[in-house]
Amino acid sequence: MTEKPIIKLQRLRCSSAFYNNLDLFIEFFYNGGYEHLSSKDEEWLKLRKELDKRKVKEKFDFGDIKSTIRMLDIIQNSEITEFGKKAYEIKKNEEKLKQLLADKMIKEKEGWAYCNVLSILSGKSREELADLYQELFDPEMQEEYTDISKYNIFLEWLGIAKKTGSSYVFVQEKFEKLMGIKFRDIELIDRNLKPESKLCLLALIRLNSMEEKDYDVKEVRNAVRTLYGEKLNTHHMQHYAEELRKIKFISYSHKGKGENKKRGSVGQWRLNKENSELKKFTFGLLEKFFLLNVDWDLGEVIDKSFKKILEEMKVEDKYKKGVALEQFASKICWVLGLRNIKNRVLEEGVELDVTANKLYPFFTKFLIQCKNHKNSIGVPVLVKELGIASVEKYNHLIIFSTSGFVSNMRPYVNKSILSTGINVYLFDNEDIELISKNPNAIYQIFERENKIIEGVREGTEGNWFEYLK
Repeated sequence: MTEKPIIKLQRLRCSSAFYNNLDLFIEFFYNGGYEHLSSKDEEWLKLRKELDKRKVKEKFDFGDIKSTIRMLDIIQNSEITEFGKKAYEIKKNEEKLKQLLADKMIKEKEGWAYCNVLSILSGKSREELADLYQELFDPEMQEEYTDISKYNIFLEWLGIAKKTGSSYVFVQEKFEKLMGIKFRDIELIDRNLKPESKLCLLALIRLNSMEEKDYDVKEVRNAVRTLYGEKLNTHHMQHYAEELRKIKFISYSHKGKGENKKRGSVGQWRLNKENSELKKFTFGLLEKFFLLNVDWDLGEVIDKSFKKILEEMKVEDKYKKGVALEQFASKICWVLGLRNIKNRVLEEGVELDVTANKLYPFFTKFLIQCKNHKNSIGVPVLVKELGIASVEKYNHLIIFSTSGFVSNMRPYVNKSILSTGINVYLFDNEDIELISKNPNAIYQIFERENKIIEGVREGTEGNWFEYLK
């Protein structure tokens, strides 16, 4: 199993009054104020007078100030740091100061992890936020409710959080502005690589999970477009490849002969799967942002071929067969670029095999149910699954059945699509076998199912069987 990296929540102990007057505190520390944090010290009394002029009545705790100023990297060993000097230069420009500290605390010190938790539980209690943070990022975290509250205050100062009553809501627009990326691409916040290079890498990982081979520049660009909605400049692709090649995440070559390759020849990208740094870079982050609740390791599933997972489906052990089928379905979700993939989710006492959502270009929810029955799946099973999907507000229901479906299943599915508004996709054993031999068949099968759904919604459902030819 790939070990999940632990991300400790940074302890920022100061109140909003500290951040709202940060320019005064930075100047105080820049002038050697660390040694003057004492209620009777003349330098502190001067600072106190400036705070009084701003009508700041709060009595600051010196321990909280020392701890926070060190955590912000403005002071180290009682001396101003190079980062602190940068903060001093822009202390009067609040927006630039916020940008500087956002880069430090959200990117470099991995505060994005808490931002992700706040985005999921926006407006929830600090107890719920602490529980989810412990589950996703720090299993050793104690009930640090005060730390959660104080971190929310820092995010509120940045504009990433907004207080409503006793709780805080996540402000996605401000997060995206400060981070310079779309929130859907939060996993890009790592390493000193251009966002475009990281998009290419993530797209290549998905392509490689279907088939291990060299991929043309066009294939990588198309995958980025499909998965992330970003249209990359063709002429810049070689530069992105070179960034990834230098850190040995990929190998890159041109088609052509000899040392002087033809200008404009098609580049070939190959993922360096055995690079341990690549695995550390991707699997740790993707395990959190693509699979938030699974009983198995994402890295292992990505590494496994569909063919290998199918072999594991054919064992006698019923539990192992079920897990393998869930992995097969989840791997398809991964290939399609779905997010927040979870398995064995309990909703109102009902177990959902796999759930996921897609953010681009529209938000939509998927429920995937996996059936390993001896006999073909009949209408009663479909009715049950549609009921769950309807109650839990899923837009799409995908059913994987290793034993296939009864003959009257498709007509009933078509009626159900019209009556419930939920799109239903049926994958039988032949589909599973086909994908294991040719992973690109995933797109062909979904195209088939989409044509059927289109026919139903357009009123030509009577000819649905034509699409299967």
